[in-house]
Amino acid sequence: MRGIRAGNTGLQYFTYRDLLPSVRSMHQRGGQHQRAAATVHAILGRIAGKEETPFEGLPLTNKGEDRIPHCVKYHLSGYARLITIVDNGICVLCFVGNHNESDRWLERNKGLMLTVDDKRVLTPVLASRDISVADLRIQTGTNWGEGKLVSKISERYYDRIAQGVPRSILVRFENLESIDTEEEIMALACQLEGKEKQNVFFDFFSKLRNGDIEGAKHSADLYVSEITRIEELPPTQVELVLEGDAFAEPSIVAHLLQHYMNTADYRDWMLFMGGEQKEVVNKDFVGSAKLAGVSGSGKTCVVVRRAIRLAEKYPDETVLVLTLNPALARLIEHLIDYACHPDNRNRIEVKSFWQLCQSELEKLEPGDFKKLYSDVTWKHGEHISEIWDEYYDPWHQREMNNRDSSVMRPIHRELLTREVFPKGYIAQEFDWVRSALQPRDRRRYTAIDRKGRHVPLDDGARRLILEGLEGWEDKMKFVGVIDDLGLAIALHRHLDEIQPVYRSVLVDEAQDFGTIELQIVRSLVPEGDNDVFLCGDIMQRISTKHHDLGASGINVVGRSMALKRNYRNSREILSAAYEVLKANVNLEEIQDDDFEILDPEYANFSTPKPLLLRAESPQDEIAHALAYLTEKVKEGNSSQKTCIAVAGLDFISVKLIGEKLGLPVLDGNINIQDNRVFVSDLSQMKGYEFDSVCIINCSADVLPDPNQPSAESFRDLSRLYVAMTRAKQELILSYSGSPTQFLAMSQKHLTLADWGDHSAASPVAVIDFSDKGNSSTAQFDLELSGEDFLYTKQAVGLHPRIQEQLLSTVTGKRSLTGRTQTEWRTIRELLRHERQDRPAVARAFGIQSFEEFKQWLRGKGYQV
Repeated sequence: MRGIRAGNTGLQYFTYRDLLPSVRSMHQRGGQHQRAAATVHAILGRIAGKEETPFEGLPLTNKGEDRIPHCVKYHLSGYARLITIVDNGICVLCFVGNHNESDRWLERNKGLMLTVDDKRVLTPVLASRDISVADLRIQTGTNWGEGKLVSKISERYYDRIAQGVPRSILVRFENLESIDTEEEIMALACQLEGKEKQNVFFDFFSKLRNGDIEGAKHSADLYVSEITRIEELPPTQVELVLEGDAFAEPSIVAHLLQHYMNTADYRDWMLFMGGEQKEVVNKDFVGSAKLAGVSGSGKTCVVVRRAIRLAEKYPDETVLVLTLNPALARLIEHLIDYACHPDNRNRIEVKSFWQLCQSELEKLEPGDFKKLYSDVTWKHGEHISEIWDEYYDPWHQREMNNRDSSVMRPIHRELLTREVFPKGYIAQEFDWVRSALQPRDRRRYTAIDRKGRHVPLDDGARRLILEGLEGWEDKMKFVGVIDDLGLAIALHRHLDEIQPVYRSVLVDEAQDFGTIELQIVRSLVPEGDNDVFLCGDIMQRISTKHHDLGASGINVVGRSMALKRNYRNSREILSAAYEVLKANVNLEEIQDDDFEILDPEYANFSTPKPLLLRAESPQDEIAHALAYLTEKVKEGNSSQKTCIAVAGLDFISVKLIGEKLGLPVLDGNINIQDNRVFVSDLSQMKGYEFDSVCIINCSADVLPDPNQPSAESFRDLSRLYVAMTRAKQELILSYSGSPTQFLAMSQKHLTLADWGDHSAASPVAVIDFSDKGNSSTAQFDLELSGEDFLYTKQAVGLHPRIQEQLLSTVTGKRSLTGRTQTEWRTIRELLRHERQDRPAVARAFGIQSFEEFKQWLRGKGYQV
């Protein structure tokens, strides 16, 4: 997108990335500062209106400026300065601040010059003009990164500047590290012949020392004329200059600035997208389209900005933004509130898929809506997860006098033998079936390929799954509760009745939508230009649903794009996260026809390596994490956001932790602007970004879930990857015992230490880190019958012979044959009776089986 040309002045105007934050800061101080901000806002308005003299009436400062070539400074009220660059027909508004702030900005940006690449994209480059003169030498710092500076950048850039330099000097440059000083770099550079060579070597290595990889590339490119100074362009080329990542059109800025100046928080990534994101936002498609993007590439930002653009393009119609995660839907809603002009905001709806289904069903089935379509029972307020417990666990079945799930006992016992926790695996299998097949088509389940599922189920087992699923759906209907897929299925029954009331539908995290859900998406909008826009990343798929874009009726052939550049994470954080992913994933297992596997390109900044910290227990981990992040936000700025992510627990369990600690939990109701320290499970973090993230419970007995098939551990890996890539500046991985095997091959990307080296933990409320599916509480251990014990996680891997013996001997009641006991009420009773009458226990249970069972219990930590 080109800049704005005001009147006949011949100047083309752009705004620099630092302008809006500085204007907002001035505005919020009030008084003369607010007047200065209003003046800049008026200038932008005049530029947008293409007036002849947008700066008319503003006096220039008396003092010239050598630190930035072609710099022009204006006086504003309250001793404020507006800093601009005017160079060969290009005018860039850069910064506004008081005298001291302006001087500090000029110091930080010494040598700032305007250049263009081979695509005519405007690019800022910091370049020294004479390193022997302080004002003509760029200013950088250090990021304290590890390793040789030259190893941080591709050799081809280094080769561009190294030609003709004696090897004896190059070796000394190649040994430089971030702990070496600016003076040492300058002393080395001054040994080179020619000021141009001295300048480029100083700039190149100073930027690498500061972690500015992109800046170092620009220095090398400028040296060999791969990019061109604006001052060297002929007039015909200047007219074709396009805005780059660091710049924006004044018309856009003027349109939104007044809103941002009155907002407590500012997110520059919302306005200053990369060039590839801007291209996707502004592109029109003849039909549906799909965007694949790596984590941190700005997919959610694209969805937000594209929704705003489509609302502007179609002023009489409504645009819908959809996502599965309620917390992400809430975040997107806040972002659109924040960035969208009020005139267009009421034409953009943002909903989680759950909310969409509820709103549609309320119209289609108003009579049954409240009783059937909630995730809590309308009578007693029980959550859907509690109803699943009631349906599946035998102790609940006896209490509720409902044994529908018992039809799946043969599958349950077979899964135990395969070292899989049946309760979780069968729930996932239900999701797979329901997302793949409409109820009338489920008989096909017995014969189709279960893509993504790795425990084989024969025809008979699949028939039992269908019977159990029917019982589960009857159970939900009876108690008046439903889960997300049940809601989608209920709405899918009305597929032909759904009115396509939206002009465009944009779907974020589309890789987690099932086929049936995508069919509903297709029905919401008539076929046409820009109808459905899907955004996703196969590496972040965490659901077990069946996903087939072709079967959904959404055709994106020839309209697929990809974003590979990560903008969010430092190189060190992304390197660690991506290496963890690559070291543990089987790419063939996750290959998908709808979303391609992408290798990320790294962001342009560096931080210290992520920390891998050990604690004595999960309780200590959360105490340390809370103390560390609480202290960090006290020291940081007011907009800093941090999060404690808990691995291995579901949302309900983490919500209880948040309540005990008094921390806000990421869910569909939270506003991230209101707090600075949050807690979350791994799944709810999608779409968010935090300055610091601490992931606790990354222990070997937690990740991957030891009670699920190892071949399906990708979903646990994906959750960990998602959580790791939420961190922008700082990532801490925490464990007790031994760290997860996911980290075994990637520890060179981490700094290993103990929590005590970084934090003095304060006592916190006692936290239960056993997820509710563990069934290892007071009522669920050795006081169970054999049948009940087989429904706990402790029974995973138990030999079929021992399972049979438990069922036949530990029956929940005492039984005698003559004077000899043959049945026992609980496992503990059986163990105690052995001491009194070992022959009776041996006859009933089998001496070998009983010894094996006791050894099994000892391995689980029981005192036997």
